[in-house]
Amino acid sequence: MKHIFILLALASALRGEAEKRELALKLSPLELLRAGNPAILVAHGDADPIISFRNAIALHEAAVAKGVPVECIISKGAGHGFSGEAIDPSVAEINRRTVEFSSNIWSCRESISLRARSRSMSPSTAASRKAADH
Repeated sequence: MKHIFILLALASALRGEAEKRELALKLSPLELLRAGNPAILVAHGDADPIISFRNAIALHEAAVAKGVPVECIISKGAGHGFSGEAIDPSVAEINRRTVEFSSNIWSCRESISLRARSRSMSPSTAASRKAADH
């Protein structure tokens, strides 16, 4: 995300308003989102003074509308970088949910990969590999 801000800062210095808006649209996650994109985990603090948590909500809503699997975590009281004394969910809980989300994504991909490999093998090879995996 930091890279986008750097690009926008450079664009601001080098371009006019119309060009800045065009570049911002090209870099917008909402504009890049397509059906069939991989699952997205969005985590944001509702007290972030730099980037509004409404952006996370907009990304969540756009992903749902396009059928992209998405999970959105809004941490109450969290500032930028999840700073804050009593944020809910806590950083530890956000980390736990991130690991869980990632684990679920990888287990789904492994399952799809195994099914694809078994379709491209002879039935006897697929059966012997399946037996070896268990």
